[in-house]
Amino acid sequence: MKQLLIAMFCTTLLFPVPKQDELQAVEATYEGQSGDVFYFVDIEGSSYAFEGMEPEAHKKYDLDNARYVGKKFMVVYRIEYNSSEDKEEEGDYDDYGECVIVDLELIG
Repeated sequence: MKQLLIAMFCTTLLFPVPKQDELQAVEATYEGQSGDVFYFVDIEGSSYAFEGMEPEAHKKYDLDNARYVGKKFMVVYRIEYNSSEDKEEEGDYDDYGECVIVDLELIG
């Protein structure tokens, strides 16, 4: 029985389970964009950089248009986790996440 538990533990260490994408939401003011990155700031002053937008969200609000700068939105976004290939080679699985806008709703 001990050997079975040890084998399962070692297998878990050798083949880590990837994190699943997570949906989050934040109420924040649109600050503008640079390339494909959209910048928002929430009421507490925390900054958000979203690295892309789903086509459905883009159809609702074209953030390329400067008229939305300074407007408050409810932003629903997905965190896409990717493992760094360089770190995988070293055996260190430090994941990072990129935030992609899934939906937008204009608040004010």
